[in-house]
Amino acid sequence: METYKAREIQFKGIQNIKEWKMKRYSISYNSESFSGELENESLMLLQNVLPKIDNTNYGVGFMIVHHGKGANFVLIDWWCNENELQQRVYYSSKNSPEKLILQDGNSPIACVWDLTVINHERNAWMEHMMTEKPKLSNYLKNYIHGKF
Repeated sequence: METYKAREIQFKGIQNIKEWKMKRYSISYNSESFSGELENESLMLLQNVLPKIDNTNYGVGFMIVHHGKGANFVLIDWWCNENELQQRVYYSSKNSPEKLILQDGNSPIACVWDLTVINHERNAWMEHMMTEKPKLSNYLKNYIHGKF
């Protein structure tokens, strides 16, 4: 088993797509350069993956593009039903970063670095949205960035 080593988690801004507001994060193993193909393909996925906004899908979530040790992963997460998180996980090989494949139900959903972002987003959702006066703008401004 490899010894844990902090990875750079970068906040890449808010992506507005189909009336959705998605926080974007990237994570990289060994601070390697990011694949532009993977970044572009992950944004294309958002066009097809996100459901229609309604009473249960609020039009807000986050995406993690992770350039991992052995493969690439894209996690697309969105908030629904007041306190639930929907997730789609895609992966691709290092040699073909643009060929993202949807993980099946028997595959891992996240690694320890992805869980750092997911935990942060959970806490931000509770702090800013699960209150008597929810404030989406504060949720969107609450992000992490650095080595974790």
